[in-house]
Amino acid sequence: MSKLSRKPAPRKKSHYERYFEGYIDTASVTDKGTVKVVKVYVAPYWVHDLDDRAWVRRKLLCGLLTLLVLGLYALASFLPLESNHSLMVILPAGLTLAGLVFLVCAAGSYVMCPRRMTVYEHSHSSSALCRWSLLTAVGMAACGSMTLVHLLVSSGGELMGTLLCAGCYLAGGAGSFLLYRTEAATEYHEEENDGPR
Repeated sequence: MSKLSRKPAPRKKSHYERYFEGYIDTASVTDKGTVKVVKVYVAPYWVHDLDDRAWVRRKLLCGLLTLLVLGLYALASFLPLESNHSLMVILPAGLTLAGLVFLVCAAGSYVMCPRRMTVYEHSHSSSALCRWSLLTAVGMAACGSMTLVHLLVSSGGELMGTLLCAGCYLAGGAGSFLLYRTEAATEYHEEENDGPR
């Protein structure tokens, strides 16, 4: 009876390997006669289908929406309300805060990235922006929903403040979802690498 052969799971790439994906090492001799190894990007670039003005507007939109979502989260979180001390709101708010940190990092990468992106730049700007903006939208929606649930199960005090808090969370979630939909709808194509940018 023969044993079934199992294929080994593919090895996960290290951060170094992901960063230099699409690069090759080239050796050159310096004036002093030493050999210097330089990494050169040879893979195709990722390029979006936006013209220059639309690309600048997209970066501005990304930055403004990220700041809006961050501001709405901070406003809702720091309102002195009973619901903000309830475990049913604290748990999703804490997870959403973690997502927001990654969203801010992804938005920063997106705003700073060039038009022609390497594999790593595309992965850590566009792909990351889609992933974290969607997760943040879900988290903000959960925070807003739990705030409203708390209002229903509590004594009903602080009505206006609690509605404002839930509204901020839900508006922030809508802004984050708009950021996700805008970037997810952007078409990217590969462009042949014709040398350094």
